[in-house]
Amino acid sequence: MKLIIYLSLLLISITVFAKQNSAPNHRTQTLQEEIIWFTYYDLPWIGSSPTRIVNNSDGTISTCMNYSPTANSGYPDAEGYYVYFDGLNWIQDTNASAMRTLFPAIGVTPLFQEIMLMESDSGIIMKRRPVKGTGAWAYNTTSFGTPATHDSQARIATGGTNQQTVHALWCGGGNDTLPVFGQMYPILYSRSLDAGITWQVMRSLLPQLDAFHYKGFGPGNYSIDCRGNTVAIAYGNSKTDIGLLKSTDGGNTWTQTIVDSFPIPMFDDATMTTDTNSDGLADTLNSNGGDPYVLIDNFGICHVWYSRLKVVCSQPGTQPGEGLQIDPYSDGLYYWKDTWFPNFPVQIASAQDLNGNQRIDYNLDQTCSLPFGNYRGGLTQFPSAGVDLSDNLYVCYQTIAEFTDTTIWKQAHRHVYTISSTDHGQTWGIPVDVVPTSNAGGNGEYEEAVFPSMARISAFENPTILYQRDAAPGTSLAEPGTCDQINNNLNPSDFVVVKATVFAGVKNLKQDEIENVRVFPNPANSFLHFQFQNSSKENIKLELRNNLGQLMIEKLFKANTSEFALDISGIPSGVYTCSVEGDQLRTVKKIIVE
Repeated sequence: MKLIIYLSLLLISITVFAKQNSAPNHRTQTLQEEIIWFTYYDLPWIGSSPTRIVNNSDGTISTCMNYSPTANSGYPDAEGYYVYFDGLNWIQDTNASAMRTLFPAIGVTPLFQEIMLMESDSGIIMKRRPVKGTGAWAYNTTSFGTPATHDSQARIATGGTNQQTVHALWCGGGNDTLPVFGQMYPILYSRSLDAGITWQVMRSLLPQLDAFHYKGFGPGNYSIDCRGNTVAIAYGNSKTDIGLLKSTDGGNTWTQTIVDSFPIPMFDDATMTTDTNSDGLADTLNSNGGDPYVLIDNFGICHVWYSRLKVVCSQPGTQPGEGLQIDPYSDGLYYWKDTWFPNFPVQIASAQDLNGNQRIDYNLDQTCSLPFGNYRGGLTQFPSAGVDLSDNLYVCYQTIAEFTDTTIWKQAHRHVYTISSTDHGQTWGIPVDVVPTSNAGGNGEYEEAVFPSMARISAFENPTILYQRDAAPGTSLAEPGTCDQINNNLNPSDFVVVKATVFAGVKNLKQDEIENVRVFPNPANSFLHFQFQNSSKENIKLELRNNLGQLMIEKLFKANTSEFALDISGIPSGVYTCSVEGDQLRTVKKIIVE
């Protein structure tokens, strides 16, 4: 009966209009969503968001996912599944896997050849066909090293001047405990020039990532993108740097840039503490959530996103309670692009204080170990990005949705949000929640929406996102006996494809909203004056950033403010971006400081 119910939902298309008064900080938006499939195996990946959805240039869409039709113990029938949109309908894959597979990543070449890399019990296997959306899949279980390699968590990108090059990354020995190439869980690189028929580079360890530079990484702590002959790899986890490898010759040679360095090189939490100042006390360090995502824009510039994670190691070791400990309340989505080097990344998003009480609210019931689902990181996680033909950037992520009902599960829900930039990442718009509330025709107040993957090519102001949605926070693959595992056990999750009209920058705001704030003088040299046409009815946050995106000044002003002055005498001359933001208001202006 469950399967019949889900099949009846597959072709339902919902168009919802989220009005400004549906929830605080929700801007008018249009969402078009469809439930395309379901699963009982509800852990889509580990680490960074893989390519799970591809917008093809002919209007079709290729997607992949973990699928298990039943909740049987151990999920013996789990497989890497495929669903295709032919321009009119969503079509489910009827070709069952030749073996148990999980964690697929999909690539479609510019010539419309289709490749899926998946994880089996013995290592990475490939499922490919010469034409997307049609025909039988060919399996390859031997090309990627002699089984059992135990490799895991593949990531894929396609392109090349020949339009059929495939670049792939995966974790060496990710399901084993033995070193590979002198590292625990190294990042391995492979390349095919004929859409996966043959592989000229196989399980290669790039020298910038070898045992001389890093102790190792973990499954999924990497992302890859390709545009023509430009290839980019972002890497990093909570014990290492966030780094970028960029190649402009199709992956033959690589240039390395450290985006955000971990304070202790070659850190080993089995033998070392995080004492950085030699005072005998372990220090809490800013690190990352192991989910870096890289995107190459239309001009060949590399953009990198990752989540912030605070970590500490006071007791080295490998037993429970020892080693690196993470702070699950860490928050922040960080962004950087390679034209900024050597400047630092900036925070562009975090969990939103929707009720304006200066904190993120959780359920105070202490039944569960955490007041939200445990996704092995902080509050905001799993960035995935796209770019449209006008070079507008979009990034989606999951974070706490404060307005949801937390009493049912005694844990807060997360939702998928997306933000955009119309100036190549210099400034970013207001986050848009893509999960419709009851006022908008959905049930978002009672839903957990997580694991987003955005198609890297988007229609103008219309990014396409695949995410997973159900009722309970966390996953059924969590530690047995936890709230996450108990609440999700025996319950399915939906796969949802959403196209969200995202309003980037100020061009989408009503003209009277923009003109409501007057900023003068411009140019300025000592004070900037802000004057509201009508007294602001909301709390106001002001940010002043330089042309590298670095935050120079941040101020908070209470509701009913009519005017204020900002002292800028202490900042250097130059061009700055000034944003004034409230729940329903955002004004962005270029300011010249002389």
